[in-house]
Amino acid sequence: MRPTCSSLYRPASFCRRQARAPSSSFSRTSIIVPAFSDVLLLIINITFFCAIFLSTPSPCLANTQFSFPIFNPNEPTLKFSNNSNVDNQALQITRNSGSRDVSNTSGQITHQQQLQLWHDSYSYTASFNTSFLINMGPIMGGGTNDTGGGMTFMLTSLPAIEHLRNSSGSLLGLFDGSSSTKDQAQRVAIEFDTFKDSFDPDGNHHVGIDVHSSVYSTLAIPLSPLGIRLTDTSTSEGIYTSVWIDYDGRLFTLDVYLANQGSSRMTKPTDPIISGYPINLRDYLPQNVYVGFSASLGTILESHCVLRWDFNSTNFPEKSKISLIVGITIGGVAAIVLLVGLIAILLVRRRRRNQRLMDMEDLTNLHYGPRKFAYRDLKRATNGFSEASSLGRGGFGEVYKGVLRSNNGITTEVAVKCLSQKSKQGEKEFKAEVMSMGRMRHKNLVQLLGWSYGSHRGLMLVYEYLPNRSLDRWIGQGQEAGGERPQAKQCDARCRLQCKNRGLWSRQAHQDGARKRTDGDHRRHLRLHSARIDRTGHRQQRV
Repeated sequence: MRPTCSSLYRPASFCRRQARAPSSSFSRTSIIVPAFSDVLLLIINITFFCAIFLSTPSPCLANTQFSFPIFNPNEPTLKFSNNSNVDNQALQITRNSGSRDVSNTSGQITHQQQLQLWHDSYSYTASFNTSFLINMGPIMGGGTNDTGGGMTFMLTSLPAIEHLRNSSGSLLGLFDGSSSTKDQAQRVAIEFDTFKDSFDPDGNHHVGIDVHSSVYSTLAIPLSPLGIRLTDTSTSEGIYTSVWIDYDGRLFTLDVYLANQGSSRMTKPTDPIISGYPINLRDYLPQNVYVGFSASLGTILESHCVLRWDFNSTNFPEKSKISLIVGITIGGVAAIVLLVGLIAILLVRRRRRNQRLMDMEDLTNLHYGPRKFAYRDLKRATNGFSEASSLGRGGFGEVYKGVLRSNNGITTEVAVKCLSQKSKQGEKEFKAEVMSMGRMRHKNLVQLLGWSYGSHRGLMLVYEYLPNRSLDRWIGQGQEAGGERPQAKQCDARCRLQCKNRGLWSRQAHQDGARKRTDGDHRRHLRLHSARIDRTGHRQQRV
C-alpha cells in the first residue's frame, strides 16, 4: 500500500504517537531527587520533631540532701515528738535528763523535707545514702545499769508524731501498739536493738530490718560475733557507733555498715553488716516519705543520741531529658536512613546518567549534522525554560523558543523540544531521529541543529525557529490562508517526489494515519518540521 503525503507533514517530534511499549530506560518514570539543602533541612526537621515530640515533660523526682555536723536547739527543718529534743548539740530521741520520769516512753524526730521515693513514670525508685554517728549508753541515775530499748533509722509516711502513745519498749517508737488504736502510718526501719526480746535473735545487740510497721525483723544480724557493740554498761559515756546505709533504687538492694570508731572520725568499712538485702521500697511505702529516727524506753533507761547526720538521695533523670535523648537517637537514625537512601538514589541516578551518556557517544562523535549543545546554554537561551518562552506542547513534550548567543555576539533563534518523561519515545528513536534528520538538507524541511541532555529536562532536540508557526494555525483554526492550501498540496507533491528520488522515503517516513503538520518561515514557505522515522533507524521496505 502506498503511503500518503499526510505522513510527510506529520512532525514526529511534535505530535502524539500511537500507544506502544517503551523501548528504553528513557521512558521510565524518573526519580525526583530534591536539592541537598532541602534534604539537609528535612533531616534537621526530623531530628527536631522526634526530640520535641518524644520529650513530653513529666514530674521530676527531685533529690533530698542535707547535712548536720551539729544540731541547734531550735532547728526549723526538724520535727520532734514531745519526748524528743536537742541537747548538747545532739539529737536526743528519748529524753535523758530532767526530773520527769521517762520510763516507758518513746520519741521520733523527722526531717521536714520529704523524699520523693518513686513515681509512676519510672519502674525504679530513688536511691539514697545516709550516714550518722549515734551514741547509746545507760542512764546511771535511772536505777539500773542494764541495757534497754533501742533506736531505728526509719522511712515513714507521716512526720514525727507529737503525742506518741503505746510505742515504748520493744516497739522502738515505730508505731502505736494499742489494739484499740490503728496506726495508719507506713514505715520501713533499720533497727539498732540493745535489748533482747523473745522474738529477737541470740545476743542483746543486733541490727534488723523492719517492714510493714512491725518490729518483727525480716532480717536480724547479731553484732557480738562481729565484735561490734551498740552500748556499754561499764561507762556512762556510752558507745559511739558510726552507721552508713545505702539503698540502690535500680537494683532494689540495701547495704548497712557499722563501726565503733569513737566520736572524732567516721571511716566507712569495706564490708557491710547487711549486704545486698533485696527490698523494693515502693512495695511498702508511698511515693513521698519522711526520713528520721525513733527510739523507745522501757523500765530500763538508756540514752539514744545522734551527733551527726548526712543524707543524700540521687536525682531521677528528668523524663524530658530521657525523652530528648531518645528523640534525638530516633531522629538521628531516621536521618541516617534517609541520607543513606538519598545517597543510594543519587548513585543509581548517576550510574544511569553515565550509562546514558555512554549510549549517546554515537551522537557526540558524529562528524556531520547536529551537534551537542550544553544544557546550561539552552537553559540560558530559554530564560530557564520559562512559561513566557513556551511555544506549546507536542506529543513528546514542551517546545520552547530560545535565543543562542555566540562568543562573537551573533544570536540565533531556535526551538527547543524537551522530551517529556511520560513520552514513550525511547533512546533508539531519539538517536535515529538525530542521526537521520541531521543528514537531511531540504528547503521544505526544518533544520535540526543539535541535541542536548540535561539531568532535569532529559533529552532535548534543537531546531531552527520558524516565526509563522504551523499550518494547523492557518488551516485548522479557520484563518485566512490565502494561497496556502494549493501551496501545501504543491509542497506535498514536491517533497514526496524529492524524498523518493533521493532515497530518503524508505528510510525515514511511513504512514501512521496522523494529520498534516508543517511550519512556515518568514516568507510563508511551508516547511516540514520532521518526518516520521523508523524507531530503530533501519531501512523499511515498502510493500
